[in-house]
Amino acid sequence: MDVGAGNGPSRVLLVEDHQALLRVYARALTAAGFEVDTASDGMQGLGRLLSSSYNALVSDISMPVMDGMRLLESARHLRPNVPVVMITAELDSQLYGDAKDQGAVRYLLKPFHLEQLERAVRTATALGMVWERLRARR
Repeated sequence: MDVGAGNGPSRVLLVEDHQALLRVYARALTAAGFEVDTASDGMQGLGRLLSSSYNALVSDISMPVMDGMRLLESARHLRPNVPVVMITAELDSQLYGDAKDQGAVRYLLKPFHLEQLERAVRTATALGMVWERLRARR
């Protein structure tokens, strides 16, 4: 089990518009010990981000309604201590740079192995716990 700051499982918000991939990623992260909430587009993800607390956000980039880059920008303003992992099928160095500049901690290119997703989320949740500890010291 991946342990979050409250000593329960780390909570992850997973945002992906392709339902089959959403189910596969959610099952893999749940099997790895994370508590996973899902959303099918950026706007739905933003609503969940506003109403609950998460140890990490995983978001596809290309989605209808609100794309992942807009979600990333909103997440950085609303929940700056929530690490973000971006996933995409687009090999675009400009997009990669923009995601990093906006604060994404990892960027995964589809298709990827589920173990890569798990490692990226473990790294993100660990980083989030460090950020929370630093914030608590202030």
